Amino acid sequence: MANNKKKGINKLWVGFLSGLILPFLVFIVLYYVREVEIPFFDYVSSLWQLNVIFLMLQLCVLPNLAIFLYFAYKKYDMASRGVLLATFVYAFVIVFSSVL
Repeated sequence: MANNKKKGINKLWVGFLSGLILPFLVFIVLYYVREVEIPFFDYVSSLWQLNVIFLMLQLCVLPNLAIFLYFAYKKYDMASRGVLLATFVYAFVIVFSSVL
């Protein structure tokens, strides 16, 4: 039974989706912790206008390290590769945005 569970989680797309979704969830949590009185889209717009949206994205990607280490600890190699791939996608977006 445990081997079946491992096969279900140990997929590249599971890690990739986890790595893509977690930073957005962290961003939403940070929004609700800090700026509840401002509407969400106004908050994002103000971050964009202040040119700090990508700094915030860098902070939100940090928890990917935790799920990467969890998958690596559990020997879910394909899932941990997916998280790493998603983190590289975020890194590419951040570097590309800083060049422009």
